[in-house]
Amino acid sequence: NLVGTVTDRVSNFAYQAQKKVKAHTNLSSGKYSVSYAAAELIFHESQSRSLSNILLIGAGDFSTTVPRNLRHYFRTVPITITNRTRKKAEKLAAQVHADVISFDAYKETLSNYDVVITTIGLNQYLIQPEDVQGLDKKVFIDLSVPQAIHPEVKNMSGHRLFSVDEVSAFHNDLLEQRKLEIPRAERIIDLY
Repeated sequence: NLVGTVTDRVSNFAYQAQKKVKAHTNLSSGKYSVSYAAAELIFHESQSRSLSNILLIGAGDFSTTVPRNLRHYFRTVPITITNRTRKKAEKLAAQVHADVISFDAYKETLSNYDVVITTIGLNQYLIQPEDVQGLDKKVFIDLSVPQAIHPEVKNMSGHRLFSVDEVSAFHNDLLEQRKLEIPRAERIIDLY
């Protein structure tokens, strides 16, 4: 019994304004992480090409958010996970309804995937230009530090390679687009 008439009305107006802002602007769309930006980037790429299978190489701490964010955009797309420690891959796969392949087999199965994401920390390239030579067009997202996909893959015909820096830049562009929604949100709030 602590809420009075004025507080009740102000609270209701705030809730109504919040609902309208959410429904009529893009201010609250997306999240603010590199892994979410990677999922949005892949979704953006899927508008111009068919992306029906995703391979995630790496199941460490950072990797756990990647398939969860992918599921936001790709609920039914098969995701496969591989990791040097198979138990980690299996644990993550169980959480996001994904398949697991042996780490030793990822190179031989690259042709099965439209998107390949790396989130693994090594001091050598996991994917070399010769590994993707002659394969159908693929989208490579290299979230590894240092890079796990040789930069020359970007220059190979039909393949798209995005480094963690490029994903971050895409992320920053998304934030700037959302900021453009602020005046529209303020106009909605002014109506209340």
